[in-house]
Amino acid sequence: MLDQKVKQTSREFAKLLICTGSFVAESRYIAHSLFTLMTPRLHQWYSALRSRLKVVLKSGAEQLTTDSGNIFQHLEPFLKAHGTMALSAKVLSTGSPLPPIEKGVTRLYSMRFCPFAHRARLVLAHKNVEYQTVNIHLGKKPEWFFEKNPNGEVPVLEKDGRIVYDSLVVAEYLDSVYKKDPLVPEDPYCKAQDDMIINYNGSKFVPNYYKIINTKGEDKDAVDTMMKALQKFEDVLTERGSKFFGGDRPAFVDLMIWPWQERFSILGKYPLVDTSMSKFPRLKEWQALMKEIPAVKECAQTDEMHDKFVVQWKGGDENPFDVGLN
Repeated sequence: MLDQKVKQTSREFAKLLICTGSFVAESRYIAHSLFTLMTPRLHQWYSALRSRLKVVLKSGAEQLTTDSGNIFQHLEPFLKAHGTMALSAKVLSTGSPLPPIEKGVTRLYSMRFCPFAHRARLVLAHKNVEYQTVNIHLGKKPEWFFEKNPNGEVPVLEKDGRIVYDSLVVAEYLDSVYKKDPLVPEDPYCKAQDDMIINYNGSKFVPNYYKIINTKGEDKDAVDTMMKALQKFEDVLTERGSKFFGGDRPAFVDLMIWPWQERFSILGKYPLVDTSMSKFPRLKEWQALMKEIPAVKECAQTDEMHDKFVVQWKGGDENPFDVGLN
């Protein structure tokens, strides 16, 4: 049973979070979609707290949002005490001004449901790097965003005028800059082997994942190719005889292919797609182990939220990127 002091503190903090519009209160639970509002250290505190709490009714959250006033001024000192001041999780679109960035601040231009940006967030979380996120409307991008990346894609990393883009480039750059807990293997051959798995994921699994979504699960060839990709992953884990692709602990390759594995289960609503993983026991075990990794937990979305995004995105919603935000 929760003691009253912890419960009261949790409720007060939850009220502040709800009123910023930066996460969803679903059902009876505090949702974990905090993203940009929290620095990694604050995420760790919140994750530990969340495991003990089941508070904040959705109706209460709506009422608080209505009656809150400018509650953010009360939250600002708390956030500053825990690291870089965060921005709203809602996307910026055409006509939105570029938020000023302070010297020494690491900023990630992202989108909450983008699996490529997910890669960068995983590495940042693994390295325990404090950073600020600016989410981008990928259908109506701000004009200034093309100055950050002429390709108009997320993720983009920026710090003190230095800009890096492309998900794999950003992820490997972060691993090089932040030396603690290295992810990329030192051995060139091991790195090459892992890079081939990442490339295979990008050429076989990823495009067929989207083909299945685009055809509402009716593209049998795409389903078959995806299943062959899963078998390939199964075979690699068997050959390596390890829990993770990177050995006894997750490495760069594990984090780089994970975003689509996290989303894989939402394809189970299509009759042709078997998401039980019964044919891939080692891969199924790997998925379960990955879900317990702190960085994965910190960056995770629920199946429900992933599916809501896909439904709104493919349904023609003008802004599916803010799904779940008040």
